[in-house]
Amino acid sequence: MSEINPNIRKRNNRLVILLFIIVFAGPLLFAWVLLNKSEQREFRQSNHGELISPTRDISEIELYDSKNKVELTWNELGDKWWLVYLGPNSCNEDCHEILYNMRQIRTALNKNSSRLERMFLTIPECDMSGCDQYLLEHYPDMYRFRISNEQFKKAFEGVSDPLMRKSVGELYIVDPQGRLMMQYDGETEVRGILSDLRRLLRMSKIG
Repeated sequence: MSEINPNIRKRNNRLVILLFIIVFAGPLLFAWVLLNKSEQREFRQSNHGELISPTRDISEIELYDSKNKVELTWNELGDKWWLVYLGPNSCNEDCHEILYNMRQIRTALNKNSSRLERMFLTIPECDMSGCDQYLLEHYPDMYRFRISNEQFKKAFEGVSDPLMRKSVGELYIVDPQGRLMMQYDGETEVRGILSDLRRLLRMSKIG
């Protein structure tokens, strides 16, 4: 009786291991995929903001850091989720309320609060003289950036609502890979934004 070729024996052993993985791990993987797709579908159907689809890659958008007086791109900001307030032409009472709500949203995330950063972003036409002082006094930990008109068009053209932006501003969610994915007008309820962020952070393994 001839011996089984060692190469054939190794191949058969690999097949046995592969079949073992398929039989036992396959259903778990299938269930995970179904659950993930179900959560994504549920999010699309019940989110409170406007889902930007497809998401817009703004990782190479150039920003000017008003606090530290340096220029940088979005992908240099680190592996974080961002709640971005595209500020109005002047920081009025509505603006003050939104800034306060942004802080409350981050605090309400509890253990996930460190995964989210807040940003006040303005274009050159906005009067930042009063805003800078107000932010420095009340929200010194909030990032403050300016964006040129050219870079603004690359990032927000076709997404931003000019009338809403100029009056009360707009809110956006940007993921850790620098993708613009959710938009809210300045009048969206805090609970809705918080609910969306909680689900996004629960579903995401990044940031």
